[in-house]
Amino acid sequence: MSRTISPDTSRSGTGRADRVVNYRNTIFKIFEIGVQGQFRGADSNGVGGSLQLTILPGVKIGGTVTHTNWSATTQGLVRGLGGNADYAAIGARIDWRILQLGLVYSHQNDGDMVQVPIGSALIPVAFDANGVELYVRAGVRQFGVIGGFTYLEPDVKDPLLDPDFKTGYLILGGEWFVARTAKIYTESKID
Repeated sequence: MSRTISPDTSRSGTGRADRVVNYRNTIFKIFEIGVQGQFRGADSNGVGGSLQLTILPGVKIGGTVTHTNWSATTQGLVRGLGGNADYAAIGARIDWRILQLGLVYSHQNDGDMVQVPIGSALIPVAFDANGVELYVRAGVRQFGVIGGFTYLEPDVKDPLLDPDFKTGYLILGGEWFVARTAKIYTESKID
């Protein structure tokens, strides 16, 4: 998330997108814009946009919004899904010598879900949430070490969810640029 602020989302708003049309452009070497449409058929479709501004060499700020249209079938299957999903995020990134730092704040409506075990069944429950992610990368030449912290605080409204339900974890990883435009990358979550 904080590596770049862009409209790249999967159908649930996280990860990488598939079945998309994407446009990106840089204007005057300081504005980066992105627009994306995702077309998954009857299940869900979405649109997103982003804007980043380079305010100093190595310092960027930006924001993104994404909207996902859930199908009537999905809305009927997921408890607490009050409608379509909306995501918004703002953030900053600093690149300084061998260090890269990023911080992103996000807000989502009907944008995340947890599976709650009830007897032998898993009941999907949607929720709204606010989150923050800190990203740190230290690298020398083609090698880098990655660390960070992600925290998500749901707005718990459904009685199936624990009122104290929160998500927080550390991120640890590494990367190796085997060529200028190709890398090997791994990342792990530490709860």
